[in-house]
Amino acid sequence: MKKEELSRTNFSNNPKQDLKFIYGQLDATAFRKFNIILGSRYDNYTNYTPVISNKFAVGFTLNKKTNINSSIGTGFKIPDFRQRFFDFTNSTIGYTVLGRDVAFDRIESMQDDGMIQEIFIPFSELSSPLKSETSLNINIGVKYNPTKKLIFNANLFKNKIQNLIEWQSVAKAINNTNIYSYFNINEVETKGVEFNTTYKPSINYEIKMGYQLLYAYDTEIRTRFETEDIYVNDINGVSFKLNKEDYFGLFNRSRHMGNIKILYHINKRLDVNSIITYRSKYALNDVNGNDLLDMYDEFVKEYTLCDLGFTYSLHPLRSIQIGAKNIFGFTNPEYISNISGRIYYININLNLK
Repeated sequence: MKKEELSRTNFSNNPKQDLKFIYGQLDATAFRKFNIILGSRYDNYTNYTPVISNKFAVGFTLNKKTNINSSIGTGFKIPDFRQRFFDFTNSTIGYTVLGRDVAFDRIESMQDDGMIQEIFIPFSELSSPLKSETSLNINIGVKYNPTKKLIFNANLFKNKIQNLIEWQSVAKAINNTNIYSYFNINEVETKGVEFNTTYKPSINYEIKMGYQLLYAYDTEIRTRFETEDIYVNDINGVSFKLNKEDYFGLFNRSRHMGNIKILYHINKRLDVNSIITYRSKYALNDVNGNDLLDMYDEFVKEYTLCDLGFTYSLHPLRSIQIGAKNIFGFTNPEYISNISGRIYYININLNLK
Protein backbone atom coordinates (compact mmCIF):
# COMPACT_ATOMS: atom_id res chain seq x y z
CA MET A 1 0.00 0.00 0.00
CA LYS A 2 1.25 3.47 -0.86
CA LYS A 3 0.08 6.93 0.21
CA GLU A 4 0.85 10.02 -1.86
CA GLU A 5 0.50 13.58 -0.60
CA LEU A 6 1.72 16.89 -1.98
CA SER A 7 2.02 20.36 -0.49
CA ARG A 8 3.37 23.07 -2.82
CA THR A 9 2.63 26.72 -3.50
CA ASN A 10 1.78 26.09 -7.18
CA PHE A 11 -1.08 23.70 -6.36
CA SER A 12 -4.65 24.73 -5.57
CA ASN A 13 -4.82 22.47 -2.50
CA ASN A 14 -2.91 19.69 -0.74
CA PRO A 15 -3.94 16.60 -2.76
CA LYS A 16 -3.80 13.08 -1.33
CA GLN A 17 -3.94 9.72 -3.06
CA ASP A 18 -4.01 6.12 -1.77
CA LEU A 19 -2.75 3.21 -3.85
CA LYS A 20 -3.05 -0.52 -3.21
CA PHE A 21 -1.10 -2.68 -5.63
CA ILE A 22 0.19 -6.21 -6.17
CA TYR A 23 2.93 -7.03 -8.67
CA GLY A 24 4.38 -10.31 -9.87
CA GLN A 25 6.90 -11.26 -12.55
CA LEU A 26 8.35 -14.46 -13.98
CA ASP A 27 11.74 -14.25 -15.70
CA ALA A 28 12.87 -17.45 -17.46
CA THR A 29 15.45 -18.63 -19.99
CA ALA A 30 14.69 -21.29 -22.61
CA PHE A 31 17.09 -23.10 -24.96
CA ARG A 32 19.85 -20.69 -23.85
CA LYS A 33 18.79 -18.13 -26.46
CA PHE A 34 15.30 -17.10 -25.35
CA ASN A 35 14.61 -14.83 -22.41
CA ILE A 36 10.90 -14.83 -21.47
CA ILE A 37 9.23 -12.38 -19.09
CA LEU A 38 5.65 -12.62 -17.83
CA GLY A 39 4.36 -9.87 -15.59
CA SER A 40 1.10 -8.76 -14.05
CA ARG A 41 0.14 -5.85 -11.81
CA TYR A 42 -3.05 -4.95 -9.94
CA ASP A 43 -3.61 -1.25 -9.16
CA ASN A 44 -6.37 0.15 -6.98
CA TYR A 45 -6.29 3.95 -6.68
CA THR A 46 -8.69 6.06 -4.66
CA ASN A 47 -11.61 7.27 -6.83
CA TYR A 48 -10.57 5.12 -9.83
CA THR A 49 -11.69 1.70 -11.02
CA PRO A 50 -9.14 -1.05 -10.16
CA VAL A 51 -7.18 -2.33 -13.17
CA ILE A 52 -4.98 -5.35 -13.91
CA SER A 53 -2.09 -4.74 -16.35
CA ASN A 54 -0.24 -7.60 -18.03
CA LYS A 55 2.98 -7.91 -20.04
CA PHE A 56 4.60 -10.64 -22.12
CA ALA A 57 8.12 -10.13 -23.51
CA VAL A 58 10.54 -12.35 -25.41
CA GLY A 59 14.21 -11.71 -26.08
CA PHE A 60 16.15 -13.76 -28.62
CA THR A 61 19.90 -13.86 -29.25
CA LEU A 62 20.28 -14.43 -32.98
CA ASN A 63 24.09 -14.41 -32.87
CA LYS A 64 26.91 -12.68 -31.03
CA LYS A 65 26.16 -9.39 -32.77
CA THR A 66 22.35 -9.39 -32.98
CA ASN A 67 19.58 -9.46 -30.38
CA ILE A 68 15.84 -9.29 -31.06
CA ASN A 69 13.28 -8.23 -28.45
CA SER A 70 9.50 -8.07 -28.62
CA SER A 71 6.76 -7.35 -26.13
CA ILE A 72 3.02 -6.94 -25.84
CA GLY A 73 1.27 -5.57 -22.81
CA THR A 74 -1.39 -3.35 -21.34
CA GLY A 75 -0.78 -0.14 -19.45
CA PHE A 76 -2.66 1.98 -16.93
CA LYS A 77 -2.11 5.53 -15.70
CA ILE A 78 -4.22 7.85 -13.58
CA PRO A 79 -4.03 11.65 -13.84
CA ASP A 80 -1.19 12.85 -11.60
CA PHE A 81 -1.43 15.76 -9.16
CA ARG A 82 0.06 18.18 -11.69
CA GLN A 83 -2.52 17.29 -14.34
CA ARG A 84 -5.34 17.78 -11.83
CA PHE A 85 -4.38 20.59 -9.44
CA PHE A 86 -1.47 22.56 -10.94
CA ASP A 87 -1.96 26.35 -10.95
CA PHE A 88 1.19 28.00 -12.25
CA THR A 89 1.98 31.16 -14.19
CA ASN A 90 5.41 32.02 -15.57
CA SER A 91 5.11 35.75 -16.14
CA THR A 92 8.70 36.05 -17.43
CA ILE A 93 8.28 33.66 -20.35
CA GLY A 94 4.51 34.12 -20.62
CA TYR A 95 2.39 31.03 -20.05
CA THR A 96 -0.06 29.55 -17.54
CA VAL A 97 -0.66 25.86 -16.81
CA LEU A 98 -3.89 24.85 -15.05
CA GLY A 99 -4.76 21.38 -13.82
CA ARG A 100 -8.10 20.04 -14.99
CA ASP A 101 -9.71 20.30 -11.53
CA VAL A 102 -9.00 24.04 -11.32
CA ALA A 103 -9.10 25.13 -14.98
CA PHE A 104 -12.85 25.72 -15.31
CA ASP A 105 -13.17 28.07 -12.31
CA ARG A 106 -9.90 29.93 -13.01
CA ILE A 107 -10.60 30.62 -16.68
CA GLU A 108 -14.22 31.55 -16.00
CA SER A 109 -13.04 34.00 -13.33
CA MET A 110 -10.45 35.47 -15.71
CA GLN A 111 -13.11 35.88 -18.40
CA ASP A 112 -15.45 37.64 -15.97
CA ASP A 113 -12.60 40.03 -15.15
CA GLY A 114 -12.00 40.76 -18.83
CA MET A 115 -8.59 39.08 -18.87
CA ILE A 116 -9.25 36.59 -21.69
CA GLN A 117 -8.50 37.60 -25.28
CA GLU A 118 -9.40 34.36 -27.08
CA ILE A 119 -10.84 30.94 -26.13
CA PHE A 120 -9.81 27.84 -28.09
CA ILE A 121 -11.68 25.15 -26.13
CA PRO A 122 -15.36 25.39 -25.02
CA PHE A 123 -15.77 25.65 -21.24
CA SER A 124 -18.04 22.59 -21.30
CA GLU A 125 -15.00 20.40 -22.07
CA LEU A 126 -13.33 21.53 -18.83
CA SER A 127 -16.22 20.84 -16.46
CA SER A 128 -15.76 17.07 -16.03
CA PRO A 129 -12.79 15.38 -14.26
CA LEU A 130 -10.01 13.59 -16.12
CA LYS A 131 -10.38 9.84 -16.65
CA SER A 132 -7.63 7.26 -16.16
CA GLU A 133 -5.65 6.21 -19.23
CA THR A 134 -5.34 2.61 -20.47
CA SER A 135 -3.35 1.24 -23.38
CA LEU A 136 -2.33 -1.79 -25.43
CA ASN A 137 1.34 -1.64 -26.46
CA ILE A 138 3.27 -3.70 -29.02
CA ASN A 139 7.04 -3.36 -29.59
CA ILE A 140 9.61 -5.16 -31.73
CA GLY A 141 13.25 -4.15 -31.41
CA VAL A 142 16.64 -5.11 -32.81
CA LYS A 143 20.07 -4.43 -31.33
CA TYR A 144 23.03 -4.89 -33.67
CA ASN A 145 26.71 -4.59 -32.74
CA PRO A 146 28.76 -4.91 -35.97
CA THR A 147 31.91 -3.90 -34.05
CA LYS A 148 32.88 -3.07 -30.49
CA LYS A 149 32.85 0.61 -31.46
CA LEU A 150 29.40 0.72 -33.09
CA ILE A 151 25.91 -0.10 -31.78
CA PHE A 152 22.60 0.14 -33.68
CA ASN A 153 19.17 -0.01 -32.03
CA ALA A 154 15.86 0.01 -33.91
CA ASN A 155 12.37 -0.28 -32.45
CA LEU A 156 8.98 -0.57 -34.13
CA PHE A 157 6.00 0.30 -31.95
CA LYS A 158 2.23 0.48 -32.09
CA ASN A 159 -0.02 1.61 -29.24
CA LYS A 160 -3.77 1.84 -28.84
CA ILE A 161 -4.75 4.18 -26.04
CA GLN A 162 -8.09 4.83 -24.36
CA ASN A 163 -8.60 8.24 -22.71
CA LEU A 164 -5.13 9.58 -23.52
CA ILE A 165 -4.25 12.40 -21.11
CA GLU A 166 -3.05 15.29 -23.26
CA TRP A 167 -2.25 18.96 -22.68
CA GLN A 168 -3.59 21.55 -25.07
CA SER A 169 -3.82 25.31 -25.46
CA VAL A 170 -7.11 26.44 -23.91
CA ALA A 171 -7.11 30.21 -24.19
CA LYS A 172 -4.98 33.33 -24.59
CA ALA A 173 -4.99 36.17 -22.07
CA ILE A 174 -5.09 39.85 -23.04
CA ASN A 175 -1.34 40.10 -22.29
CA ASN A 176 -0.75 37.31 -24.88
CA THR A 177 -0.07 34.72 -22.17
CA ASN A 178 -0.94 31.24 -23.41
CA ILE A 179 -3.11 29.17 -21.04
CA TYR A 180 -2.85 25.37 -21.09
CA SER A 181 -4.80 22.56 -19.45
CA TYR A 182 -5.30 18.79 -19.73
CA PHE A 183 -7.86 16.68 -21.63
CA ASN A 184 -8.79 13.09 -22.40
CA ILE A 185 -8.84 11.90 -26.01
CA ASN A 186 -11.20 8.92 -26.23
CA GLU A 187 -9.33 6.68 -28.67
CA VAL A 188 -5.79 7.18 -29.95
CA GLU A 189 -3.43 5.13 -32.09
CA THR A 190 0.29 5.82 -32.24
CA LYS A 191 2.81 3.97 -34.37
CA GLY A 192 6.27 4.53 -35.68
CA VAL A 193 9.92 3.65 -35.50
CA GLU A 194 12.86 4.72 -33.34
CA PHE A 195 16.55 4.53 -34.25
CA ASN A 196 19.49 5.01 -31.89
CA THR A 197 23.17 4.70 -32.75
CA THR A 198 26.29 4.92 -30.60
CA TYR A 199 29.72 5.26 -32.19
CA LYS A 200 32.86 5.29 -30.05
CA PRO A 201 35.93 5.35 -32.31
CA SER A 202 38.29 5.86 -29.36
CA ILE A 203 38.26 6.05 -25.59
CA ASN A 204 38.16 9.86 -25.85
CA TYR A 205 35.41 10.33 -28.42
CA GLU A 206 31.73 9.30 -28.56
CA ILE A 207 28.82 10.17 -30.85
CA LYS A 208 25.19 9.26 -30.18
CA MET A 209 22.37 9.80 -32.67
CA GLY A 210 18.64 9.28 -32.26
CA TYR A 211 15.61 9.62 -34.54
CA GLN A 212 11.87 9.02 -34.19
CA LEU A 213 9.19 8.79 -36.88
CA LEU A 214 5.75 9.11 -35.29
CA TYR A 215 2.18 8.84 -36.53
CA ALA A 216 -0.37 9.72 -33.84
CA TYR A 217 -4.08 9.81 -34.64
CA ASP A 218 -7.42 10.28 -32.97
CA THR A 219 -9.19 7.18 -34.31
CA GLU A 220 -12.63 8.77 -33.92
CA ILE A 221 -11.60 11.58 -36.27
CA ARG A 222 -10.30 9.11 -38.85
CA THR A 223 -13.68 7.34 -38.67
CA ARG A 224 -15.42 10.67 -39.33
CA PHE A 225 -13.78 10.85 -42.77
CA GLU A 226 -15.44 7.53 -43.65
CA THR A 227 -18.92 8.50 -42.43
CA GLU A 228 -19.25 12.21 -43.19
CA ASP A 229 -17.90 15.03 -45.35
CA ILE A 230 -15.51 17.39 -43.56
CA TYR A 231 -14.86 20.88 -44.91
CA VAL A 232 -12.46 23.74 -44.34
CA ASN A 233 -12.33 27.35 -45.54
CA ASP A 234 -9.36 28.68 -47.51
CA ILE A 235 -7.82 32.13 -46.98
CA ASN A 236 -10.52 33.65 -49.21
CA GLY A 237 -13.35 32.09 -47.20
CA VAL A 238 -14.19 29.49 -49.85
CA SER A 239 -15.21 26.13 -48.38
CA PHE A 240 -13.80 22.87 -49.79
CA LYS A 241 -13.87 19.21 -48.81
CA LEU A 242 -10.96 17.58 -46.98
CA ASN A 243 -9.52 14.21 -47.91
CA LYS A 244 -8.55 11.62 -45.30
CA GLU A 245 -4.89 12.27 -46.15
CA ASP A 246 -5.34 15.91 -45.08
CA TYR A 247 -5.72 14.85 -41.44
CA PHE A 248 -2.32 15.44 -39.80
CA GLY A 249 -2.90 13.78 -36.42
CA LEU A 250 -2.78 14.81 -32.78
CA PHE A 251 -1.87 18.26 -31.57
CA ASN A 252 1.57 18.76 -29.98
CA ARG A 253 3.04 15.85 -31.97
CA SER A 254 5.82 16.19 -34.55
CA ARG A 255 6.22 13.65 -37.31
CA HIS A 256 10.02 13.75 -37.04
CA MET A 257 12.34 14.29 -34.08
CA GLY A 258 16.08 13.75 -33.84
CA ASN A 259 19.17 14.45 -31.79
CA ILE A 260 22.96 14.21 -31.99
CA LYS A 261 25.15 14.10 -28.88
CA ILE A 262 28.93 14.48 -29.09
CA LEU A 263 31.29 13.94 -26.16
CA TYR A 264 35.03 14.52 -26.46
CA HIS A 265 37.63 14.01 -23.72
CA ILE A 266 40.33 16.53 -24.62
CA ASN A 267 42.56 15.44 -21.75
CA LYS A 268 42.30 14.05 -18.23
CA ARG A 269 40.80 17.30 -16.95
CA LEU A 270 38.82 18.83 -19.81
CA ASP A 271 35.69 17.47 -21.56
CA VAL A 272 33.54 19.12 -24.21
CA ASN A 273 29.99 18.07 -25.10
CA SER A 274 27.46 19.24 -27.64
CA ILE A 275 23.80 18.37 -28.16
CA ILE A 276 21.81 19.17 -31.30
CA THR A 277 18.05 18.54 -31.26
CA TYR A 278 15.59 18.81 -34.14
CA ARG A 279 11.80 18.93 -34.15
CA SER A 280 9.60 19.09 -37.25
CA LYS A 281 6.42 21.12 -37.51
CA TYR A 282 3.45 20.62 -35.16
CA ALA A 283 0.30 22.51 -34.16
CA LEU A 284 -1.14 23.64 -30.83
CA ASN A 285 -4.81 24.07 -31.67
CA ASP A 286 -7.42 24.08 -34.43
CA VAL A 287 -7.69 27.49 -36.09
CA ASN A 288 -10.09 26.80 -38.97
CA GLY A 289 -13.03 25.56 -36.91
CA ASN A 290 -13.47 21.93 -37.98
CA ASP A 291 -12.37 20.41 -34.63
CA LEU A 292 -9.35 18.55 -36.03
CA LEU A 293 -5.77 19.19 -37.11
CA ASP A 294 -5.55 19.28 -40.89
CA MET A 295 -2.82 20.34 -43.30
CA TYR A 296 -4.46 23.75 -43.68
CA ASP A 297 -4.24 24.65 -39.98
CA GLU A 298 -1.57 26.90 -38.52
CA PHE A 299 1.62 25.02 -37.61
CA VAL A 300 4.60 25.84 -35.45
CA LYS A 301 7.57 25.73 -37.82
CA GLU A 302 10.35 23.19 -37.48
CA TYR A 303 13.36 24.21 -35.42
CA THR A 304 16.82 23.09 -34.30
CA LEU A 305 18.53 23.78 -30.96
CA CYS A 306 22.22 23.44 -30.16
CA ASP A 307 23.87 23.30 -26.71
CA LEU A 308 27.60 23.43 -26.00
CA GLY A 309 29.36 22.83 -22.70
CA PHE A 310 32.83 22.40 -21.18
CA THR A 311 33.67 20.55 -17.97
CA TYR A 312 37.01 21.11 -16.23
CA SER A 313 38.01 18.85 -13.34
CA LEU A 314 39.94 20.70 -10.63
CA HIS A 315 40.05 17.61 -8.45
CA PRO A 316 38.37 14.17 -8.44
CA LEU A 317 35.71 15.74 -6.19
CA ARG A 318 35.51 19.24 -7.71
CA SER A 319 34.70 20.48 -11.22
CA ILE A 320 33.52 23.55 -13.13
CA GLN A 321 31.02 23.51 -16.00
CA ILE A 322 30.77 26.41 -18.46
CA GLY A 323 28.50 26.50 -21.47
CA ALA A 324 25.58 27.86 -23.42
CA LYS A 325 22.14 26.44 -24.17
CA ASN A 326 20.47 27.32 -27.46
CA ILE A 327 23.68 28.93 -28.71
CA PHE A 328 22.07 30.21 -31.93
CA GLY A 329 19.42 32.07 -29.91
CA PHE A 330 16.30 30.50 -31.44
CA THR A 331 13.01 31.90 -30.08
CA ASN A 332 9.35 31.68 -30.99
CA PRO A 333 7.57 33.52 -28.16
CA GLU A 334 4.13 33.32 -29.77
CA TYR A 335 4.02 29.52 -29.81
CA ILE A 336 6.99 28.14 -27.83
CA SER A 337 7.07 30.03 -24.56
CA ASN A 338 9.44 27.65 -22.78
CA ILE A 339 12.39 28.43 -25.09
CA SER A 340 13.63 31.81 -23.93
CA GLY A 341 16.70 32.24 -26.12
CA ARG A 342 20.42 31.80 -25.53
CA ILE A 343 21.34 30.96 -21.93
CA TYR A 344 24.88 31.01 -20.56
CA TYR A 345 25.68 29.07 -17.41
CA ILE A 346 28.46 28.28 -14.94
CA ASN A 347 28.16 25.37 -12.51
CA ILE A 348 30.56 24.55 -9.71
CA ASN A 349 30.31 20.97 -8.45
CA LEU A 350 31.64 20.01 -5.03
CA ASN A 351 31.45 16.49 -3.67
CA LEU A 352 31.91 16.59 0.09
CA LYS A 353 32.94 13.34 1.70
